[in-house]
Amino acid sequence: MLIRLSYPHIMEHEIDRLDKFLTMRGINDNEFTVTTGISNGWIGSARKKKLSITNKVRPRIFKAYPEINPVWLLTGEGEMLIKPTIHKINGSDLPKDFDASDPVEMSPKYLTLLKKYIALLEKYNGL
Repeated sequence: MLIRLSYPHIMEHEIDRLDKFLTMRGINDNEFTVTTGISNGWIGSARKKKLSITNKVRPRIFKAYPEINPVWLLTGEGEMLIKPTIHKINGSDLPKDFDASDPVEMSPKYLTLLKKYIALLEKYNGL
């Protein structure tokens, strides 16, 4: 016989973490669905059924809210928000771990990072 145990006070779901983020930012369900382009019924259904956030929905969340830490959303580990650390390279503000020594190798990895960083700066600066 298979017994399924549930420990809701121990196991937090992705949707619970998303709710924490939305509450912290003061974002209601309607604003979230409009900003992400996700259907109105998705978030209510995901809450009710404790659904995982799908690979179709995650990119929309991260695009709309680039400051949310993907590791935290998926696993609950780390900080809720990404806190960009800046330093200067040749007079430009870049993320701390940016390594311009090998442009070929860095391109795919840092192009994504830079796009997120730019989006984050634009959002915080109201652009």
